[in-house]
Amino acid sequence: MPDDSLDAVVTDPPYDAMINYCDSSDLMFVWLKRALRSSHPWFGVTTDPDGLQEKTQEAVIKFGSVGDDHRTEAHYKKCITKAFEQARRKVGAEGVVSIVFGHGDPDAWARVLTAISDAGLVLTGSWPCSTEKGGKQTGEYIDNTIMMACRAAAADRPVGDVRRVDDEIRAEIARRVPDWTADGLADSDQRMAAIAPAMEVVGRYSEVRDFTGAPVPIQHFLGLAHKAVEEAANVRIEKFRLTDFDERTRFAISWARQHGRRVAAASEARWQRLSYDMSDSDVEGIITKEKGGSRLAFGDESASRPDLHSTSAVIDIALAVAAEGRSLSDIAGALHLLDRENDEMLWAAMGELARLVGEGDRDGQIWAWAVRNRHLICGQAQRARTEHQKELEVKAAQDSQISMF
Repeated sequence: MPDDSLDAVVTDPPYDAMINYCDSSDLMFVWLKRALRSSHPWFGVTTDPDGLQEKTQEAVIKFGSVGDDHRTEAHYKKCITKAFEQARRKVGAEGVVSIVFGHGDPDAWARVLTAISDAGLVLTGSWPCSTEKGGKQTGEYIDNTIMMACRAAAADRPVGDVRRVDDEIRAEIARRVPDWTADGLADSDQRMAAIAPAMEVVGRYSEVRDFTGAPVPIQHFLGLAHKAVEEAANVRIEKFRLTDFDERTRFAISWARQHGRRVAAASEARWQRLSYDMSDSDVEGIITKEKGGSRLAFGDESASRPDLHSTSAVIDIALAVAAEGRSLSDIAGALHLLDRENDEMLWAAMGELARLVGEGDRDGQIWAWAVRNRHLICGQAQRARTEHQKELEVKAAQDSQISMF
């Protein structure tokens, strides 16, 4: 087709490594080329050494590949970028390129969004769409996809400062969250829907740089988009906002709000860590890996942490309480030693966690029981503190008398 000849290109491109289309249909191809030998002799003509379909230009990543299969991440990115670049040329400066995409893996989003940018396109509009379940071949289900409207990037876009761009992203997502909520999008779907508006803002600039002048990676904006949804929702836990809590506790409560105690796909943990700019080691003791993904850790799984102290994260103290079981003296003793029995944020967090995981959960039962018996626990902890203080005073007096002799 000639350049500048179309008003729009609408495409639903392959979703990274979600489905291996040619490999899946080879099962039919090997029989059809025999069945159609007389009526369609051309059908079975192929240069593939195994007599299967040719896959040299298939724009997918071959997951679980062995040997020297060419369908790598680099191959996919090259093919998809070329396709988007051709679409941009055919629609011209005023045309629209509409791209539908959805995936659970942040790396897959980074690849397709980078390809859009490298093809000279910028997002100018986006809409979350409720769709069918995605392919299970890689374990990455999708419930919602994003319809992204793109246009040719202007040549005179300015260079952006990441601090200003981050603020613009937060403002744009805050503007859209009420509409998404009114449309019935769940929290997890809103986080996915936030990716495109974030990239709309980024697309206003030819490049976004940090304070050192270095380009900001696209993963930064993906994580910020997810976090901005949480900030815009202004989640309240009793008299506190979620943003009032320390990072580890915010991570844990946010995870529990989305997944409870369920095992979530491994990609969900990557998204959550990306949102909070945290590494695997940063969330140790909060979530634990299991077959099929990750889940919120139980208190007795985190009880071996030896570094608890008076300024430890609220979630770590809450997990320590859960590990003590239904024992007034044990919980009171633990909180007394950590000087946290009067920590209002701790009690609020335990109440919220109990609600999120449910009282049928073994930790949920303990948290709910502890909150209901807070006055007894605090009273016992205070008595333990008073007794401990008396012991210190007696010891100090004895030491003073010994020094006189």
